[in-house]
Amino acid sequence: MVHLYNRLGDCLSFSTAAWKELLDNASIHGWKAMGTIHPPARYVLDTPRSETITWDGNYTRPLGQTVTPDDASALAAAVDRALTFGSNWNINRRSALRAFFSFCQQRGFLISAQSFTNRPPTKAPAFRCKLAS
Repeated sequence: MVHLYNRLGDCLSFSTAAWKELLDNASIHGWKAMGTIHPPARYVLDTPRSETITWDGNYTRPLGQTVTPDDASALAAAVDRALTFGSNWNINRRSALRAFFSFCQQRGFLISAQSFTNRPPTKAPAFRCKLAS
């Protein structure tokens, strides 16, 4: 699973295949990937230079990388074009793709393999990711 988190704490989840399909359709419809910002450095005290990360800017391996606001907007616009001009989507929920468009307008997002749940101190319902198959 690939979990996307925007700056508001909203989450969308896609299967790995659905996420790749979304990226592929966006590329076909004009999205030029700018490359992601590398995940935060991990410090392992027993390993010299563990804070050094070589990053290739990928979108497909969910490692905590960040998609910039401009890139997220361009990706959303390409997904919208793909929906408008009738790409053949295997993703069975067009509403999830529409939600993705709105999600991307919140100034970028993080790509993660982890599903996080906020547990507020009040009796408010716990925050959960929306599954976008």
